[in-house]
Amino acid sequence: MQLFVSAEKVEKETDLFTLGVSTTYIRGISKTLPKLAGKDADYVVGVWSAFTEKGEMGMVGYDNYYKSKVVSQEDVTLNGRHFMKTIRELQMKPDSYRLKSIELLGSFNDDLCMITLEAPLDEFDAFLPVYTNAMSGLVIRGR
Repeated sequence: MQLFVSAEKVEKETDLFTLGVSTTYIRGISKTLPKLAGKDADYVVGVWSAFTEKGEMGMVGYDNYYKSKVVSQEDVTLNGRHFMKTIRELQMKPDSYRLKSIELLGSFNDDLCMITLEAPLDEFDAFLPVYTNAMSGLVIRGR
């Protein structure tokens, strides 16, 4: 399941936006990737992170961006849930806008959750307090 929340109008899945949040939640990730069955959360997050970097399974992949720079990466716990938090700067094409994002990637009970909060690079610091508050209030219910 994917969910997009933006200050800009998003009418279809392929619409791009510069300010907002996108989430991906995959239930039963081991059904999609059987090699993940029974693996711990850190392993699942590591495999999925590699997929998003390389662009496997039909994803664009950060390696295919014009510019992609990891600014920082750390493990965080938000309301009892463990995530890998990555802050990165992105630019898809030479003539496209530059973004900065916070990506939260976690795995719980054979589910995978990816939340990306992004803003234009030169406006990101203004939105950081809002994103920090949003992350502190993150609640994931389910299995």
